[in-house]
Amino acid sequence: MRVGFIGIGLMGLPLCQRLLNAGISLQVWNRSAGKVDALIAAGAIPADSPAAMATHVDVLLLCVSDSAAVADVMHAEHGILAGAHAGLIVVDHSSITAELTRQLAAELHKQCGATWVDAPVSGGTAGAAAGTLTFMVGGTAANVAAAQPLFTCMGKNVFHAGDSGAGQTAKACNNMLLGILMAGT
Repeated sequence: MRVGFIGIGLMGLPLCQRLLNAGISLQVWNRSAGKVDALIAAGAIPADSPAAMATHVDVLLLCVSDSAAVADVMHAEHGILAGAHAGLIVVDHSSITAELTRQLAAELHKQCGATWVDAPVSGGTAGAAAGTLTFMVGGTAANVAAAQPLFTCMGKNVFHAGDSGAGQTAKACNNMLLGILMAGT
């Protein structure tokens, strides 16, 4: 399986390190190019752009800051949509709106037959480093099964919540419950 990862931030870096440690051949790209240097030194392959990465991988993992960043990485001149192909599975670990998730999934599928899995995480940077994250996943059962080996490298629990957008909805509910518990405490 050819894997790419976009978004080498506080969560993305340890997730990529876990994938590399598991022997996964990994392409990496980040908007701030210097953030990929440590991963390249560890064996990752740099990509010139999200489009170039999308052209050459089977699964493209995405972990960026917010809805605007996901939309930008998808729609930019050299974004994912410019290189996406039939059979590509985009797995988004970012926490974004369910509405945008469903919109991007439909757009990706309509353009080239590629598919989308929303898989936001819970467990923070410590969980990412330790491989104990929980994934709340939305997408088809077949696509979730295809991404399962990657989830297993990066985390401990995978909850398939339903179709596209269901993972983001589950994450929003999780965050709301945590907020209520913290306020109550």
